[in-house]
Amino acid sequence: MPRNPDVVHKIEAPHQRHDLRCWNQDLIRDCFPIHEAEAILSIRLSSERTDDQLLWLQTPNGNFTSKSAYKLLMKNEPSASNSSSSSLETSDFNWKAYWHLKGISPRLPICYLKPETADHIFLKCDVARQVWFGSHIGLTIDESDDTLTLTRLFNGWLSCPSLFEIAKRGCCLLWSIWKARNRKIFEHVDIDISEIIRTANNIFTEHDLNIPSLIQTQPAEIQSVDDAAQHGWDKPQHGCIKINVDGATGSGSIAAGVVARNEVGMALHCQSFYDGCWSGRDASIEAEARAFLKGLHLAARYPNTTTIIEGDSKMVVSYINDDRLIFPWRIRSIIMDCRSILHSSPLLSVKFVPRTKNKAANCLAKFAISCKSSNEWMLSAPSCLSEILYSDTSASY
Repeated sequence: MPRNPDVVHKIEAPHQRHDLRCWNQDLIRDCFPIHEAEAILSIRLSSERTDDQLLWLQTPNGNFTSKSAYKLLMKNEPSASNSSSSSLETSDFNWKAYWHLKGISPRLPICYLKPETADHIFLKCDVARQVWFGSHIGLTIDESDDTLTLTRLFNGWLSCPSLFEIAKRGCCLLWSIWKARNRKIFEHVDIDISEIIRTANNIFTEHDLNIPSLIQTQPAEIQSVDDAAQHGWDKPQHGCIKINVDGATGSGSIAAGVVARNEVGMALHCQSFYDGCWSGRDASIEAEARAFLKGLHLAARYPNTTTIIEGDSKMVVSYINDDRLIFPWRIRSIIMDCRSILHSSPLLSVKFVPRTKNKAANCLAKFAISCKSSNEWMLSAPSCLSEILYSDTSASY
């Protein structure tokens, strides 16, 4: 917080130079203690102005959760051996003593009949039994059957591939029951059996991944024929450019590798990025996000060419492509810049590929970590990529 609360209004507008999108260092240092000013100045700004927002630092996405607050309180709770040594510490946690005096029932707040356990919530409760019976699964549950547990039920389904669809539907039912339970407690919404089943069906339809087809093993002869296609770099269409990106991490450092190639596999541009003074959490995801941003910046140099930016971080690809997703607040400015560049041209696209199709970018990112420097190559590539580029080009034909 500023030393003087009167400066808050002055900071709201001029603390950023919006034309340059950089911090007003003189004003920040004048309004905050040295350690706070340095922390603020280390925060990366997005290229376009976004609305300010409050963040809860105990969660990756910056949203408050009661679970994270509980963990924070438990972490700061004084131990039994020294709890009496400080009256201040003791008074800070007096609320816990009062909390334990409250008459809180351990019974499930849906039926109020038995203690709230996982098996009772999702299987044995009257609401749960009606949901299972009325669903597509049509499962009849005997409340007195002590041998039936969630673990045994799902293990039985998952042990038989032909029952995978039932297992998926079961997961959707569990989620729907849990959400209904929470709405009952926190929003005082009455339990609706048909609504629980309908919600579960909608979730199943939306997220059906056809699991059995994904895990079936192909015959060995088919796998050997398609091995190159499955594990090699995919060349872009004629007249297009493909930019592969990847991130890497080291001790107190992050790096990125960017490799742009045309339809014949020729290296048009290669970049390595290295930050040896990085500090924070989730280094790997920030490295991946930085790699995609570097790739999009490079793609902007070819404004009239269809360009595909590929990387092997499915999570970051989802963050960039799907505006509905909540991403970690620490990479907020990076993702916002990625989205801004992506939306600026219909010729740009961001896609996920497995690591086996992203070897060149992965190698260059690791090279940046090893040499601890950022480099750039125009119409050429570093020697560490020679073998990979040759192999990728050969496999793509």
